[in-house]
Amino acid sequence: MVITGFSELKTKLRDLPPKTAVVAAAHDEHTLQAVFAARRDGLIRPIVVGHREEILSIARGLGEE
Repeated sequence: MVITGFSELKTKLRDLPPKTAVVAAAHDEHTLQAVFAARRDGLIRPIVVGHREEILSIARGLGEE
């Protein structure tokens, strides 16, 4: 199966339950933005690994819990 972009991937995965995804070094704003977007889209149930206080601070700044 060839997937040409993220939108196509989301369409193909929409009928599947979210998968657990472990994200290492998650104390990066761009990484967390992607993680939260994937969670909102119902693609993943994230487990984030990294510097706890930095992750919490970035998440709050992004309006996430």
